[in-house]
Amino acid sequence: MAIPILNELSEELKRLYVAGSPLAKGDPRLSKYIAPLKKRGEKAAVFNTLSERIDALTNGSEGTSAEALMDASLLLYSLRYTQGSTAVTGEAKSPAYPPNPVSTLKIPYSQLAEAIDILSKGSKEHSEIPETLYKSGDYRDPRLFPYFVKGITDSSSAISNYVEENIIPALGNAIVPYLEEEFSIQGSKRHGRIFKLLHIIKGKGILPLAGKAATEGSAPVAAAAITALGEDAENEEILLAYAKDKKAEVRGSAFTALAKLNSQKGDELLLAELSKSGISHIENALTLTKNPKIFRRILDETEILCSDYKKNHSKLSVLFRILARSNDGEALKLLEKKIAAVVKTESIYLAFSEFDLDNLFKILSKGERKHLELYYRIACLPDKNSVLACHKFKVAGILFSTEKFFDECHSCTAQNLYSLYDIYKVRFASHTPDEQKRWDRRWGKIIAEKQPQLYELIYDNDSGAWKLLFETIKKQILQNKNTRLYPQQSGLLGWLFANKHPEAETYYKMLLKLGYSEKILHEYLSL
Repeated sequence: MAIPILNELSEELKRLYVAGSPLAKGDPRLSKYIAPLKKRGEKAAVFNTLSERIDALTNGSEGTSAEALMDASLLLYSLRYTQGSTAVTGEAKSPAYPPNPVSTLKIPYSQLAEAIDILSKGSKEHSEIPETLYKSGDYRDPRLFPYFVKGITDSSSAISNYVEENIIPALGNAIVPYLEEEFSIQGSKRHGRIFKLLHIIKGKGILPLAGKAATEGSAPVAAAAITALGEDAENEEILLAYAKDKKAEVRGSAFTALAKLNSQKGDELLLAELSKSGISHIENALTLTKNPKIFRRILDETEILCSDYKKNHSKLSVLFRILARSNDGEALKLLEKKIAAVVKTESIYLAFSEFDLDNLFKILSKGERKHLELYYRIACLPDKNSVLACHKFKVAGILFSTEKFFDECHSCTAQNLYSLYDIYKVRFASHTPDEQKRWDRRWGKIIAEKQPQLYELIYDNDSGAWKLLFETIKKQILQNKNTRLYPQQSGLLGWLFANKHPEAETYYKMLLKLGYSEKILHEYLSL
């Protein structure tokens, strides 16, 4: 049976992560659990250990509260995982996932609270936060583990995708208890994504659950479970039966599993499925198969459809993505040749949807350098296409020297300029001193005129760009009839003050003349 006291205690500790561990001192909401835990400790020593850690948290000093909170939390989560569904009278198991050393935890509470908030809400405005945590190594902070799992949502958002593709697989076994705690066999698409992650981490260890989920789970969970059955060749006959199911999603999962098994019978069924008009459900299987006969058929199908892409451009877009993933020289040459042929007759944007193009270019951009070069050549084909222009801009910033990048892309739209920040992060950090920057200074004037909010990318001593930028900000401030600074204005001026820019004082005085109080300015500019 479940142990309610552990669930209640978990919620109290989560509250302290956000509010701050020093608030635990003398907290009656925590201390009330000490006696009941000691009582359970008479039968299972681990409960007594947990009561001692809660006691250390509520009665210790503020200086040791963060460490005490972590010690208590990690033991609690491990205990919930190993004991949450067993009888209290039984002997407690040793924690399956021992805690990492507390010394590895570096995130201050302010940053932790921001990350928790963003992971919980899935804010699009801060979708870079998970990547920042990952690259800094701070994602290993166990206080974030339950929120990484919460970050996996039904929708395929930037945050969900990054957490699913990078962070959770990197954490491995350490995050399994949190995934299992959130998982429901009858759950929504989100639970199907969680099952896939459990499969990635546990491998064949997921098979007992996969068998049950395939027959009893909701549609998205069952689909993920059927794919997992491909971990064992003994499941071939079961998978062949699923490959003939009426539901395309079920068939697709079965074909993916059969491809992983390198099933000969599965390949025969896959060839028959490839001849149908809709093949999006077997895209993964076609990408995974090692059968040269199937790959030859994909090339032939691509040739046929390119002669009349209007007939079935959806199928053609799937074939293009498979070719892009193959990393095969012949496939890449065909891909470039056929897309070029489409463009000569009509705009590629009319031939493929924005979704199709985004998926294709995301695949190409993650490949080797030759993929990037192909990506750029394809993106350059149409002259008036906003989607492709955006992709062209991003890859050019990585592929070319900063000088050539500017020469090729300086006529970009204001919207595309937002990609400068992503490219900038790839090349060097924003705090790099001027004399060490390799950023082409000519971008300064364009940023000042088109996207002033990217002010951090301008060289500190680029007086011409700063003059244009200040004029833009001045107009905005003059048009603002109340005494509130907008984020762009306060952020810019605050950044100038922090970096002791010579123009900062000039604009501070200008704000005073416009009626802003010193109190407001100090609040917004953090002076």
